[in-house]
Amino acid sequence: MRSAIGIDIGGTNFRIGWVREDGAVLCSDKKPSKALGEGGKAADLLAGEIRAFMDANEVRDARAIGIGFPAPVCADGKRVFPCPNLKNTDEGFDGIDVVSRLEGLGLPVAIAKDTDMLLQAEIMERHTGPQDIVTAFYFGTGVGNSVYYRGSLLRGAHGSGCDAGHIPVLGGMRTCGCGKKGCIECYASGAYLVSLWKERFADCALADLFRVHKGARELAAFVEACAIPVAAEVAIFDPTLVILGGGILEMDHFPYKELTGKIYEHVKKPYPAENMVIERAAAADAGIRGAAWYALSHAL
Repeated sequence: MRSAIGIDIGGTNFRIGWVREDGAVLCSDKKPSKALGEGGKAADLLAGEIRAFMDANEVRDARAIGIGFPAPVCADGKRVFPCPNLKNTDEGFDGIDVVSRLEGLGLPVAIAKDTDMLLQAEIMERHTGPQDIVTAFYFGTGVGNSVYYRGSLLRGAHGSGCDAGHIPVLGGMRTCGCGKKGCIECYASGAYLVSLWKERFADCALADLFRVHKGARELAAFVEACAIPVAAEVAIFDPTLVILGGGILEMDHFPYKELTGKIYEHVKKPYPAENMVIERAAAADAGIRGAAWYALSHAL
């Protein structure tokens, strides 16, 4: 059975795994993403991490490498758009032909934004039909978003489509990591939640924020901000399924019911609200499994 290396690079951590075509994860590892931001050029550091993983786990028959980045990927499938949540003072991934830079590993490489890989795993796990429309949001360091539209992952004309974290908020003045002001990500991301915690709720651990300060006005506003881009995309695509995931939603006592209630509140009635189905992201090891599946279908 075929296998591939799947890599999920997030703003905080990156994971790498050796994955069989049936979805079985043969082995995996997790490291802080800062390992790709210090001590050399990002692409070279990534190549070193992949080589070390393959050597340590005696990976000999993988057919391809799939990598998900925390940023859109150019339509040519080779270059990464600016990664505001992944910095490297020497040379980052921004604008770099990552595929060519990894040729020395001796395997074909396929890259896409990380949320495409996460959604790819959900599609495979759920046996999503060719006529289905699925929108997915992942609330982590940033606001990740992907759309599966009747057989294809949508990327737009230049590869930067379905990036709902950068929908502008009317009157928003906070500066986003992308450089412009007022992106919804400035109000609905993990990065913003950390700053809010430090400023207003430093009396408890970040992990306990929603438990200790349940009902706080600022946290209610944060949850509503998370609902806005989801509701906006539902209005555009009228999807058969909405998937919600990411580390923020996994925090202890995160008010998930309040979030789905706010999404419903902001979606037009009776439709698409009445037939809207919202489910939590369910695929285990989704990032690395989705990246491996993506590589086997796009790199060979």
